[in-house]
Amino acid sequence: MPYAWYAELHLDFPEGVHFGAGKKNNLLSIARDGLGRPCLNGSSLAGVLRSIWRNHLQSDPSSTTAEAKDTVQLFFGAASQNDEADDFVATHSAVRVTNTELSLNQSQPALRTHHQRNRHRGSVLDGSLFSAEYCPPGTRAPVRFWIAGPNSSGIIPDIPESLCHEFLSAVVVAFEQGLCIGGNSNRGFGRALLSPPCRTRTFNLSNLSDHADYLDAVRTWAQGKTIPNLKPFVPADRSSASNRLDIELQLSIPRGQDLLVGDGQGLESQTEPQRVLHIDGKYYWRIPGSSLRGIFRNWFHRLHARHQLEKNVDNSLTSSDPVARYADRVREKQYNGNQLGWCFQKPGDALSADWQVESLFGTCHAPGRISISDGLAACTHVEAAKCSERQVRMHVAVDRITGGAAEGLLFDNHVLTGSPATPLVFTFQLSLQNPADSEIRWLAQTIAALHLGILRIGSAKSSGRLEVHNLKSPSGAGSELFMQVVKSIAPLSSMITT
Repeated sequence: MPYAWYAELHLDFPEGVHFGAGKKNNLLSIARDGLGRPCLNGSSLAGVLRSIWRNHLQSDPSSTTAEAKDTVQLFFGAASQNDEADDFVATHSAVRVTNTELSLNQSQPALRTHHQRNRHRGSVLDGSLFSAEYCPPGTRAPVRFWIAGPNSSGIIPDIPESLCHEFLSAVVVAFEQGLCIGGNSNRGFGRALLSPPCRTRTFNLSNLSDHADYLDAVRTWAQGKTIPNLKPFVPADRSSASNRLDIELQLSIPRGQDLLVGDGQGLESQTEPQRVLHIDGKYYWRIPGSSLRGIFRNWFHRLHARHQLEKNVDNSLTSSDPVARYADRVREKQYNGNQLGWCFQKPGDALSADWQVESLFGTCHAPGRISISDGLAACTHVEAAKCSERQVRMHVAVDRITGGAAEGLLFDNHVLTGSPATPLVFTFQLSLQNPADSEIRWLAQTIAALHLGILRIGSAKSSGRLEVHNLKSPSGAGSELFMQVVKSIAPLSSMITT
């Protein structure tokens, strides 16, 4: 153990985050420490760091699977294979991460409501409505961890300094790009950004003065204080940014249109637009990333089906009833969770290449490659009732048989409206990991369909219309192809800015 490294990362969560601690009834609660404060468990963060390191090693074409596995175990250890105390397979982790208290200023965790849908029929599943507790937008996490640092076992692997620098570089680059972590991140929150830059300090334990400073630093760290003499860390290589396409999409409500994406029962009316409190004390209107994700997924399926037909490929897999493809399951009266989760393939089998949309958006047992953040737009007033962009609408339920108004079913809701003078602009962050050319084209075509009003979002009682206010030049893999497709679509060609 000739060297020990200390790293300090400050992570921002612009849309909030949910680090889960289990489920009670239909409520997903967040993790808290012994004093009841929201926290990020060290084991959760260690898992995130391990995934970053493994993905970085596997992206190297010259590295074999066995070599990547050994290098991952060098940093994070190997699990015991039996209950014996002298199990030589088990090794200790060189990365030491502790729990981190989340910084919310004076804000408190809030609730947001979601539901799950049948991925193939689009209908809401029975008993699928649930609420998730989450930390509000702007939450921060001061993360501090050691490599080959304090460990109760005293057995620390000898890690070369160059390999440690490569590990820290991979971690820093991943958080500079923006990495989704925590539970329910597909719902639109959990995006972590590094701010300010990472700071580190290296201790040469073969030097008596450095060893004394190391012992002082361990004591300071254990007390929750900041270790002195930290220096900014400069990553060795940022080439890993090239395998992801990043897009900033700004959407606004056109003049004469209105929008309602509700969040359960309203306080003043039947349904009200989602409104969140940032930790900076300001209020924002919110469109959940899951709302865009749902309509994007449905439209991607349509584009994929047309793509298959153009190639004269059997389109059964993208039909409304995919179970018809499998003769041994045609007679089943209902779909079960395993069939839906594995896209009607046997559990454990690799996902077929025909299920391209599922591989992009993920299944119940495999993560997706697309991420869509929540869209936030600043409120014009602290009190919702005084916001000029918020208006009331009256409705009545109509009897389906007689066509007359149903007695006692007059109701109202609030909507958000567009104004050419002060447009309400929602900013979304989109990213695609390892995108295929067809997926890049589908994304541009879906954004165009949204801009033209073909795709509507939110409650059926509102117009649900959104238009592209601004589309910043993308970065990363496939950005040139995305720009070519966008420029070929007349409604979007004038929306691009650098």
